Order: sequence, then C-alpha cells, then structure tokens
Amino acid sequence: MEHINIEVARDFTSTPFGRYKGDFCAVRLREDFIAPALRKAERVTVDLTGTHGVAPSYLQEAFGGLVETNRFTVDDLVQRLEIVCATDASRADEAWAEIRTAGARQKTLEHAQA
Repeated sequence: MEHINIEVARDFTSTPFGRYKGDFCAVRLREDFIAPALRKAERVTVDLTGTHGVAPSYLQEAFGGLVETNRFTVDDLVQRLEIVCATDASRADEAWAEIRTAGARQKTLEHAQA
C-alpha cells in the first residue's frame, strides 16, 4: 500500500496565498500535489506544519475543491486522506470542515438535479 506524504511548507511553500492566482495558490496545491497523490496512492498525508497565514478561503479551495472540482467523495477522503498540522491543529479541523461542507453542497446539488 503506497503512502504519499506532502509537507506543504517543504514541498510547496511556507506562505500559501491566494485562492486561484499565483505560484502558491490553493488551486495549484490541490491540482499539482493533493489530487495527483490521491489518484496514485492508497493513503495521503497533507502536513500543514510550518505554513503561515493559511486563510479559510485557501482551505476551502484546496480541500473542499477535492470534492467539488475533483469529484472525490467525502467517504473516500475520510478513509484515505490525513490532514495534520503540529503547530495549529485547528487548521486540519478547518480543512476537514471544508471537505464536509463541500460534500453537503454536492449532495444538495445532486438531489436538486434528480
């Protein structure tokens, strides 16, 4: 079973910024690191330790976008994705809240379209 560990501060940037634009925006983190890792490995850990200034909108795009844009299910992510932050555990909690909120929105949309 392959496990990929993404240390955001080491592998991407210690100062993530911007939802859509910029070298270190949330879309780039999701599309270039997290989603490909989830497609490749059974387990993925995203470590936010050492990052500074991570806004809720950044977490929404990087993590909620896994459900809304990349079509991962909340259940799949719960089983396969670990989000950690040794310096501020609330960041991991906020990221999971964004995943769950995105999942609820998807279910509402699917129900409305049926």
